[in-house]
Amino acid sequence: MKRSVRRYKLALLLSLLLLSGFTIYANQALGFTISKSANYLRQALTQPAKPSGGHAAIAKPIQQSNDSTETALEPAQGALTIPQNVLPGGGGTSAGGALTLDGTIGQGLAGGAMTGGSLSASSGFWGAISGSQCPTITISPATLDSGQLGQPYSRQLTQTNGAGTIAWTISAGILPNGMTLNASTGLLSGTPMASGNFTFTVKATDANGCMGVQPYTLAIGCPVITISPTSLPTAVRSQTYSQTLTATGGTPNYTFSFDGAPPLGLSLSANGALTGSGTYPTGSNSLSFAVKVTDAGGCTATRNYTVSLITSYTVSGRVVDQAGNGIAGVKMTFRLSSNILQGLESLTDANGNWMNSNIASIVAHSCGDPLSVVPSKAGYTFNPVSRTFCAASSSLNFIGIPIVTTVSAASFLGNEIAPESIVAAFGVNLATRVEIASATPLPTTLAGTTVKIRDSAGTERLAPLFFVAPSQVNYQVPPNTAVGMASVTVTSGDNTISLGTINVSKVAPGLFSANASGQGVVSAILLRVRNGVQSFEPVSRFDQAAGGQVPVEIDLGPAGDIVYLLAYGSGFRGRTSAGNISVDLGGTVKSLNLNDFEDGVATPGFIGLDQANILLPRTLIGKGLINLKMTVDGKVANTVQIRIK
Repeated sequence: MKRSVRRYKLALLLSLLLLSGFTIYANQALGFTISKSANYLRQALTQPAKPSGGHAAIAKPIQQSNDSTETALEPAQGALTIPQNVLPGGGGTSAGGALTLDGTIGQGLAGGAMTGGSLSASSGFWGAISGSQCPTITISPATLDSGQLGQPYSRQLTQTNGAGTIAWTISAGILPNGMTLNASTGLLSGTPMASGNFTFTVKATDANGCMGVQPYTLAIGCPVITISPTSLPTAVRSQTYSQTLTATGGTPNYTFSFDGAPPLGLSLSANGALTGSGTYPTGSNSLSFAVKVTDAGGCTATRNYTVSLITSYTVSGRVVDQAGNGIAGVKMTFRLSSNILQGLESLTDANGNWMNSNIASIVAHSCGDPLSVVPSKAGYTFNPVSRTFCAASSSLNFIGIPIVTTVSAASFLGNEIAPESIVAAFGVNLATRVEIASATPLPTTLAGTTVKIRDSAGTERLAPLFFVAPSQVNYQVPPNTAVGMASVTVTSGDNTISLGTINVSKVAPGLFSANASGQGVVSAILLRVRNGVQSFEPVSRFDQAAGGQVPVEIDLGPAGDIVYLLAYGSGFRGRTSAGNISVDLGGTVKSLNLNDFEDGVATPGFIGLDQANILLPRTLIGKGLINLKMTVDGKVANTVQIRIK
């Protein structure tokens, strides 16, 4: 009965464990090995040839604990399979050492011993097999720092509680491409060539075959990849488009593509060439899209772009004078609102023609804020002053009207002009040739040129002409011209019209200079009265070295001499009185005194010419070169010079 119960228990244990086993034969030395798997020690005994007539022993597990399994043995006939004894431990393989076998003599044991890794037994015995548990081997660190694609990575793994030399292996999963685990040192290192999260298990096996494992997830991130440029230039309708995109920060080579739907009219090659045929959607002023770049490691970056769409403009025209003749050298300046667009200027050719087709590549605008073109050239005003355009092709023409600028022929100042004064008008194409009036009264036409003054009262008068040339006309402001703004119209012999204005004032004093510049030595003569006899002397002479007129020293003579300076000018005959004319002679200021025959009057026999008769005080003796400043009715003339001995 007792034997039947034991056999039942043995059969039940075999069916539960389902493990490969081993066979023990009596009267035979049995070799054994110790193996470990899945954190448990396993005992496996080698099976020698069955002895003839021998008795086999039956093994029956009777107890299993955390640190040993006891097995009772008793005699039996035939060969029986004994299941492997399962003991706590780690993974790996070892031969002896980790498991201690002890033979315990029992009933019927004729003599048996377990020594040196072999079992010898007689026909009947029972005994116990016991084993030691492996230590807990811990691998550190518990987690791994993240790495970056294409950048060197190194992390030293360590273990605790393992005995002897440690062998390091990857027991499950895979490492990122480019990385290895050193089997001897446990150094995890390399340059990862792929990004993502990589899961694997590291196993450390000690010299006794005991094992420890640690699962890891290593995150390999991507570097920051930058797509350049940050923005793209404007695309011009009907013109091809070409830009090159580049990338930095990742691992070359880079592959470019659109991130999403490609924009109509643009294409992008894998190497970053962004091109357009010039055909873009109508009704849209821009194209918005995203570009994606992928580096050799699979890392990506995107950038959003907006490309403005503008129309290509061809603007042309002609600038002519009032006779229809082309005006060369007119600069055409383009503006957007009030801002000048630099780099867009055009010049008219010899026939007044101009054209510009570079506008679209420089500026984008809408018809709500149109472009304008403004002509300009020295000496001209233009009608219209500017013209706007929005169409893709525009023809814009202008009429250039020469500007005539009128100044005093004496002072060359033009802020005010007096009636009957001599003036000089400057401009272009004022006359077809040079001609000088040869008789009086002065003509109102010279070489076909006329000058018409329309005063503030609306009265038009032809001005008497002294001299005409293409760039200058000298004329007299007609008598009785009303005070106020007046228009000046110069019509040349070829019907070229030049326009200007003058501000007419009752007096506008100016003194002629000997060099006809309005500066330097005054244009004058000296009147000396000595012992009742009058004589005239010059106050200037031509100096070859100076290249012009220089002052002659004025000798005021002995005390009885009376010396007058007769200074010539224009524009002050309309003075209110002689006493309202003052002169500053090198700091000596005096008013003219009619009782001393001083005054500012028209010069007899000379049209438009005035003269100031100034009695020179003897206190000027020794002053040398001095300035002469004259003021008439509160209005100051130009400064000239004289030299006093």
